[in-house]
Amino acid sequence: MMLSQLQPSTQAATKKVENYLINLTEVLGKGNFSVVYRAVNTLNNEPVAVKVIDLNSMRTSALRDLLQSEIEILKIVRHPNCLQCLDIFSSNSNCYIVTELCNEGDLESQVIRSRSRLE
Repeated sequence: MMLSQLQPSTQAATKKVENYLINLTEVLGKGNFSVVYRAVNTLNNEPVAVKVIDLNSMRTSALRDLLQSEIEILKIVRHPNCLQCLDIFSSNSNCYIVTELCNEGDLESQVIRSRSRLE
């Protein structure tokens, strides 16, 4: 399944992948090779974020190496100020990185909000 196949216009509003129900209408962020969606762990009903990385768009070995480095770092990082990586799996065309859901938005949003409170 390619990243483009996960778009809401071509599929239902949700997509079940492994134990996660991905809400394709709730995009939390986008990058050059990935989209982050709000999802739910169907085993415990916990909200999560799922980063869907289109492996077909990562054409160079350098890009694949960067992804592998990201995965290795996520597996070992344990800190109260960092989102916990909960699961990592892949299909032929996508890599899925499941993390805790941060309801407060991304770091950039937090910095902008805190600056406006200081002024």
